[in-house]
Amino acid sequence: KTFSVDSHAGKWTLFMLADEQCNELCKRNIYLMRQVKRAIGKDSHQVSRMVFLADESAFSSGEQYFDDYPQMTVLKAEQQDVKKFSHYLKTITKMDNVFNKVFIIDPYGRTMMHYNQHFKPRDLLSDLKRLIMVNSNDSVATM
Repeated sequence: KTFSVDSHAGKWTLFMLADEQCNELCKRNIYLMRQVKRAIGKDSHQVSRMVFLADESAFSSGEQYFDDYPQMTVLKAEQQDVKKFSHYLKTITKMDNVFNKVFIIDPYGRTMMHYNQHFKPRDLLSDLKRLIMVNSNDSVATM
């Protein structure tokens, strides 16, 4: 189905640009993104997950794998779109390789933070909890 950015508006999004094969590291990070969302607890409804596949064949070969993640948005794109998007991520992170890294996108669509390919889930969880808490405090303060 067609993707709309609006489906993630207002939520903190854990995002990953998967490598072409979606290898074991890719699958590990997809799994950890789910575990972090679950560990958020009562605020998990404020978090969504999204994976952008660099190659449609990664989806075809891993389609059964992605069936285990029904609430995660899986985007498939043309190669030129992947190149543009990876260039954008390289520009904002100042890193050569942006594949299989996890990014936190705020409820307004801005890339806030990123984690290396071998991130520690407790670090991601801690940062995400803090961001959700600060954001909810800001919402209460502006009312």
